Amino acid sequence: MEKERLPGASLSGIGAVKNVEVAYYDIQAQKYKYHTFKPSMEVLSLNGNMGYFQNKPIVHAHVALADSSYTVHGGHVKEAEVSLILEIFITPTSKPITREWNTKFPELRTMTTLCD
Repeated sequence: MEKERLPGASLSGIGAVKNVEVAYYDIQAQKYKYHTFKPSMEVLSLNGNMGYFQNKPIVHAHVALADSSYTVHGGHVKEAEVSLILEIFITPTSKPITREWNTKFPELRTMTTLCD
């Protein structure tokens, strides 16, 4: 993002990943719960955006993954390793995407409004 001087971007993708760590935000506990899926899984859908938090690039992506029994799992992507191929499409926005800490829910970074 810095190299290409993107103000923000949306992203989408499909493919296959392994050693993927996903997170689920537990509203009642007000913290993320993490789970790692070790085997290769199909990326049915990868969606999110790229912006800036405290002037540093940040990716906010969600994923839907299918395992070999066709069970679907999903959450926020924390980390993943490409196991076969991962096709990601990045579409720049014309307006900046910025995030700030959410005052109501700890650990959450909320996107600020995109406006003129």
